[in-house]
Amino acid sequence: MRLLFSIPLTLVPLIVYAVLVMGPGGVAAFDSVLISQAMLSGGTVTVTQGHTVAAIAIIALFLEVVKATRTGFAPVLDHVLSVITAMGALVLFIVWAPAASGLFALLVLVALIDVLAGFWISLNVARRDVAISPGGSF
Repeated sequence: MRLLFSIPLTLVPLIVYAVLVMGPGGVAAFDSVLISQAMLSGGTVTVTQGHTVAAIAIIALFLEVVKATRTGFAPVLDHVLSVITAMGALVLFIVWAPAASGLFALLVLVALIDVLAGFWISLNVARRDVAISPGGSF
């Protein structure tokens, strides 16, 4: 069960992107409007499927940052899987034609930020676990 928590949540928006792009609409499916709401100012807020995928990615990134604060062996496995996810997304962005879009570039950026933030947070948490006195001795 603990292994299930190590699966990178940033993989979810990448999978959603792949499922939507392989559907009948292709990349154009991300432009389909889900919600359109008139505002008091006279403007209209329009939410597309692409906006929804980006929102899922932001929520996944937040949850990954929260997961990075854990201690023990689980974060190490989590970081390894996050690096694999980020590198896989980067390779897809470079070699897969349907991934050559601004939305997928944002998803790759989210995966890379997950890796960097995870390592940085884990290092800071580990540093606080070891109490070092100002004189340099333990």
